Amino acid sequence: MKWGAAAGAVIASYLLYFFPNDSTLPPTKFCPTGWGYQNLSTIHQQSTLTVTTFNAEWLFDGIDDSHRSFETADDHIREIGEWIADVNSDVLNIVELEDCQVLQRVRNHMSRKQKKAFISMAYATSSFDTATRQTVGLISKVPFFTPDGSPGITQSYDRASFPADDSTCQYNVQSKKKTSGVSKHWYGIMNVKEPIGEILVIGAHLKARPNQPKSCSKREAQSKVLAKIVQQHGNNRHVILMGDLNDFDNDVK
Repeated sequence: MKWGAAAGAVIASYLLYFFPNDSTLPPTKFCPTGWGYQNLSTIHQQSTLTVTTFNAEWLFDGIDDSHRSFETADDHIREIGEWIADVNSDVLNIVELEDCQVLQRVRNHMSRKQKKAFISMAYATSSFDTATRQTVGLISKVPFFTPDGSPGITQSYDRASFPADDSTCQYNVQSKKKTSGVSKHWYGIMNVKEPIGEILVIGAHLKARPNQPKSCSKREAQSKVLAKIVQQHGNNRHVILMGDLNDFDNDVK
């Protein structure tokens, strides 16, 4: 009986780790950092607003990483920081990021390129992608707040079933339906001077392999999660949804 109980505990732990449901997910953790961001205006007062999304292609530190050595990672982080500094976007969503430590190094290079401290807010969200360990990040000159009014950005732990009844992915399974969440995303609200007002912004990185039926079906489920965020928090607000959606649509020319 003792061995049976121990085995059961191990199996249960394995299942909870690899197949989490909403009740087992850890609280969202962010790593906000920046220079002088406390003095940023809570409302964007400029006449223009530049919003950018960028896939940085494995923006990792090169430590225990299969895709980059430490030397190539250091060069890549510097190049990305200098490129972002040249773009000089007000709000930038960055995809294929490792963590906030790497994002901080990017911002250091941005400041060196501009020869001054780059005043902004930076966030890297928690990643639930156990395969790649990638996450998404935000560098913004405009403060963000969550729907409940807290400073910063947040995530959704919602999941949707797949394949969808109206799926066009041609993914046929005999077993019962599965579920998928959006493992790499963030959302928040920023305030722009009238007549624009509040904007709900979502940054996301959806399942890869655009032509694979199962991945396509998972992306359909992920799109439902994102649509729910818009339905819940987009009323009376403008909406920007950006990122690497990994989707090929033959109907779009």
